[in-house]
Amino acid sequence: MRVLVTGGAGFVGSHAVVALMEAGHEPVVIDNLSNAHPSVVRRIGEITGTAPEFHERDVRDREAMAEIVSGGFDACIHFAALKAVGESVERPMLYYENNMSAGRSRFSTSSPSSASRTSCSALRRRYMEMRRRRCGRTCPSV
Repeated sequence: MRVLVTGGAGFVGSHAVVALMEAGHEPVVIDNLSNAHPSVVRRIGEITGTAPEFHERDVRDREAMAEIVSGGFDACIHFAALKAVGESVERPMLYYENNMSAGRSRFSTSSPSSASRTSCSALRRRYMEMRRRRCGRTCPSV
């Protein structure tokens, strides 16, 4: 299966990429390297025997995502997210845009078949819980 892995050079994402490759899948990594290092992709290749296809792009870049997604995917795992608690309190909109809107950007460029096999990190659930607490029951869904 060809699997798009956003944030695939990060800690959790890189481990998922290794597991996918060891299971015989073809992961394609997208990462802007804001919380990762390019050597991670090389290291994945050393561990598995083959480096995954890698695109240094930001998932918020709709044009870049559309171009990459046009290659076709069977599934997507979305790990691209900011995660520093202190900064998230100081700059909540940056975190909301990156962690929520970026996923929406990715999904708006996907085909219906790949969108049916998409997994996001637990961050979306956390953000929705926080938003409902602040807004109450009348808070619109994202």
